[in-house]
Amino acid sequence: MKKKLIVAVATLLVIANGASAAFADTGSESGSSTTSTTIAGGSENSRLTDAQKEAFEAERDAYRTKLQAIHETGRTALRDAEKAFLTALVSATTDAARASAQVTFRAAGVAALQKYQDSIVALGLPPVRPVLTDEQKDQRKDERKAEKEAFKAKRVAILETFRDAVEGARDTFKAAKESATTDDAKKAAESAFKTAVSTATQIKTDALKALGFKPSNSGKSDSDK
Repeated sequence: MKKKLIVAVATLLVIANGASAAFADTGSESGSSTTSTTIAGGSENSRLTDAQKEAFEAERDAYRTKLQAIHETGRTALRDAEKAFLTALVSATTDAARASAQVTFRAAGVAALQKYQDSIVALGLPPVRPVLTDEQKDQRKDERKAEKEAFKAKRVAILETFRDAVEGARDTFKAAKESATTDDAKKAAESAFKTAVSTATQIKTDALKALGFKPSNSGKSDSDK
């Protein structure tokens, strides 16, 4: 009887381990072969408009959260059943009690798997990335082109403003130096010129930083690549 009990326990634990595998995180992006819970998404996502991308990512993240909760609930139910079975087995003093523990554990495992499968079915298929129509693609292309042109125009304006400021400071310095009659006046004019150039340089640097990086075709700035 002891040998039969050992075999029965081993069999049940193998069943439990097999059931645990069913609760694996098949919704991850690790390349799982389980297609029923594979979550769509990829580099094509970059072609969507910002609103479409945000909506899809929010729906995808919500699906992943629910899927993870289903996995965890299944694992927890199976672990609890296994613990209860081992506890009952240790305290059992008769063959009938041991057999009852086995039956209870089997039933708990089957129930956990059934609940898991029902939850997956109720959750449904993962969200699918929206597909742009040809018209939307053309519209998005025009938007990207406009963004690039706007960026270029702003950058040119910043650099021209800087150039004009430096040239203006140089002209002012030249005039002040020519009209200066003392060394102190010449030094003051030179100091004013350096200050003006330094200020213009800082303004240009701050403006370029605020402008950011040039937008790319994917909708991301060059710094995001």
